[in-house]
Amino acid sequence: MLEIDPYQRIQLYYLDKLLDALDKDVLSRRYPYLEFIESMNRFTVILSHDWDLPRRGFRRRILAYGVRLGHRLGVLHGDIDPILIHDTSNPLPLVNILLEHGIRSTIFVRENIFSSNKVGFIGELVSKGFSLGLHIEPRYIVDRDVESIIVFKERVERVFNVVVVAGRNHTLYFNPEITWKLYKEAGLCLSSNLGFNNAAGFPLGIPYAFRTPNGIVEVPVILMDCCLWRDMGLGIGDSLKLIDKLLEKLRRARGIASVNIHFDYGNYHYAVKILDYMVRKVLELDGEIIDFNTFAREIA
Repeated sequence: MLEIDPYQRIQLYYLDKLLDALDKDVLSRRYPYLEFIESMNRFTVILSHDWDLPRRGFRRRILAYGVRLGHRLGVLHGDIDPILIHDTSNPLPLVNILLEHGIRSTIFVRENIFSSNKVGFIGELVSKGFSLGLHIEPRYIVDRDVESIIVFKERVERVFNVVVVAGRNHTLYFNPEITWKLYKEAGLCLSSNLGFNNAAGFPLGIPYAFRTPNGIVEVPVILMDCCLWRDMGLGIGDSLKLIDKLLEKLRRARGIASVNIHFDYGNYHYAVKILDYMVRKVLELDGEIIDFNTFAREIA
């Protein structure tokens, strides 16, 4: 018997609603994307950075994905470094790209931020207009532990003097029966969990945010940096071609979708090129790049 995991169930649920939608009026009732489509003047990328912060002292991570043919070719062509290394102390190249264009994004922090030496740096980014979201441990969802999520949220808000509106579970762990329910109970209004952690593209082929039955707004993830080089085995050149296709589809659909470029996961040389290209391309196509807090204000 074919087993269907929770993530597939939520896809099938919304796919069923989509297939029943024969016209605009039906679509707006059964698959409520139009609420946001009609409120936005152009296509929108909601930009974020998961900051996983591996254990202290583990500042270099060698990733054993070079066995993939795509990685081997990438190394030969100079697109991918022979050893993929990251340095968790230096997200400044990514930050500077955004500052250059007057763009602000949302940083999803895990609880271990408070046991790291990055609290001051996060505070500096907040002072420059960056917002914070919760990068929630999957065990809180599995255990239905809303109290721990609330404590985490309140601590982030108190320490950094911010308002937290968005959450994303670590590893994109998602359970359609409880994730949005826990987010609602914890006082969050935006979720960015429905997406791919091993591929790039639009869930169900549709690049839109949508309001869930309990009122939480889900902003699907269409692109993560690690998906391109780690899971898809793409070099920089092929990654940029894929980004071109995704952004063009997003422009035509006037969509609203989330992009996640990790602060500390993968190859910085690679991530910097990807982010710089994507920012310039979105602006060239007359799109906008905003953070989750700005999006929450626009749809309030």
